[in-house]
Amino acid sequence: MYLAYIDEIGEPGPFASFEDKRFNTSPAFGYAGFVIPESEARWFGAFFTKLKRGMFPGRTEENPLFEAKGADVFYKNSPHDHPWRIVKYNLLMHELKRRGGRVFFYADEKPRGTYKQRRAMHGGDESKIQPEYVEAAAMRETLNRLAMYAEKQGRNNILVMIDQVTEKTRKERLHRMYAHVYGRSDEFPEMRRIIEPPMHIDSELSANIQCADWIAAFLSRVIAYQLVKEAHAFKWESALETNNNIIGDRDLYTWDSKVHLWNKSASDLHGPQVTHQTRPLHDISRAGEALQKMAKKMGLC
Repeated sequence: MYLAYIDEIGEPGPFASFEDKRFNTSPAFGYAGFVIPESEARWFGAFFTKLKRGMFPGRTEENPLFEAKGADVFYKNSPHDHPWRIVKYNLLMHELKRRGGRVFFYADEKPRGTYKQRRAMHGGDESKIQPEYVEAAAMRETLNRLAMYAEKQGRNNILVMIDQVTEKTRKERLHRMYAHVYGRSDEFPEMRRIIEPPMHIDSELSANIQCADWIAAFLSRVIAYQLVKEAHAFKWESALETNNNIIGDRDLYTWDSKVHLWNKSASDLHGPQVTHQTRPLHDISRAGEALQKMAKKMGLC
């Protein structure tokens, strides 16, 4: 059996730009974490706890259950402020792969704009811009892909776990997830690999849920680097594709981890593509701008 620990990438509300005063959080929303054989989960959790305590010795001495949130570990300028954290993350990923685990992620790029602008993009359909709709769509794709991964890994069952939410939110989500998993099982038998709809676990009490939060936070940053042209100012390229860097290893990721792009002719970003220094959505256009400037200097246009 496999265990999947996941957390949210970004948040489901509108995104206009990082400079916008209101809608400036994340250009994509989805879920990320890792999948690991049940026999290895305990040992990997112990490795993560040891690594975390080494990174934050004072905090863990004060409180053995101290939780370092992924958003605090990997923030906009952390590659510049704390480059060693990328080194530690690499060590974590090496251990995950060594124990037969894989990073998983699925995220939808959000249409760029305010609520009003997004409503216009959807032809005035109010339902498709609500956070509940965005969350549910991403969760459905996440469960579909985790089920297929378990099916292809020797037809193993899989148990999915996610960070705790409020009781009200949990009940609302549970109804939708049950309906999706069981309603889809006849047409897509791999859905039967999912033992239960995602179980909610308090991250303060689970090292592996905390690790999923770190992975989601890291991927949230590199996905933003890929999707938003201005994100190069955050210097995340300095954290990517360095020597002995496992985060760009194709085999670290499940085969169908990806970012689904919104209304673009370019292909979706799959697996380690999100960790590349090159940015296919922007670097080509920047090269084109450079050629235009050169042509103007030469009097060719």
